[in-house]
Amino acid sequence: MKAKICIAAIVLSMAGNVDAWSQRRHVNIPDLPGYVTLKADMHTHTIFSDGRLWPDARVEEAWKDGLDVIALTDHSNYRSPVISKYLVCDDLNAAYDEALDAARQLGMTLIKGSEVTLKGMGDFNVYFIDDLNDVKVVDGDGARSLRIAKEKGAFIQWNHPLKKWSEKHEALYQEGIFRAIEVYNYDKVYEHACKWADERDMFITCGSDTHNLTEVRQKENHRPMTLIFAKENTPESIREAMEDHRTAIYYADTLMGHMKHLAALFDAGVSIRCMPRVPGKKKCYIQIDNTTDINFTLDLVRQSPDVRLPKEIRFGANKTTQILMFDMKPDCVKTDPFLGVYRVKNCRTLSGKHLEIELRNNEINVL
Repeated sequence: MKAKICIAAIVLSMAGNVDAWSQRRHVNIPDLPGYVTLKADMHTHTIFSDGRLWPDARVEEAWKDGLDVIALTDHSNYRSPVISKYLVCDDLNAAYDEALDAARQLGMTLIKGSEVTLKGMGDFNVYFIDDLNDVKVVDGDGARSLRIAKEKGAFIQWNHPLKKWSEKHEALYQEGIFRAIEVYNYDKVYEHACKWADERDMFITCGSDTHNLTEVRQKENHRPMTLIFAKENTPESIREAMEDHRTAIYYADTLMGHMKHLAALFDAGVSIRCMPRVPGKKKCYIQIDNTTDINFTLDLVRQSPDVRLPKEIRFGANKTTQILMFDMKPDCVKTDPFLGVYRVKNCRTLSGKHLEIELRNNEINVL
């Protein structure tokens, strides 16, 4: 790679990458049976298009945020005028090449990607292609670039989608060009995209679309991320999981995805204990252990006539929460273990249906 670089322009970008030591946040999201839960950001930018960080600094930033996977997706047909003034490089693989050693040293998986703009149709990310120069847009024909990428085995998604699914989008979809859609970008849920993904059973992602320092731009208490349920942390396994739709998204303390994945995550991260009843007392307690980073909020749907449960339960991340329950009669002998059903407000499917759980003596059943 031959690049003319203004050293003064990149010193600040690389300043965070020379620390003698650094600390990583642990993101506690449980693994699923047979799979590891990989935390990924599938949409980021570097100084090689319109970002403000050098690629290896972008990788280190993701490592500090607790991610396992990061995709560098610089624009293939756009570069910031400010950056163009100081950096001249025509190789679309440059960002990946510059970041690869850092990713290997930090134990992260780096996904090679590029964002291709189609006039009037929005932006599309291309993943898993050997040479990104193959998808350079020629004469403004972005659709041609996507077709070439597909022929070369790329996985393609529609980014921060427009509100209209046009005839052109349908034609590309029917052609098999793209099979994934970004339903959350930066700080916004695209509800129309959730509907399309649900109707067409599309793979979903969540991306920061970060250009500057992520912690400066980030509004939430955690970085938005795609959860990938893969057999191992390798590009091949990640792609296989994506093609099998084994993903969920985690944003603003909310999980969104297929019900089977939501149920498995909740079941793996939350457990319940009914504490001993004291004779003659109506009061009794339930203790809920939450070993995840998610602050769950539950609304009561129905309850056993033998008990009275709280209408709302909130249990904090990585905490044990004690819930007060009342027996309707002292010394009640309850032969039926059923206590009640709650709706998990911050676990939802693409169609907006919420996960429901059934509380029973000393167990939680996910419905």
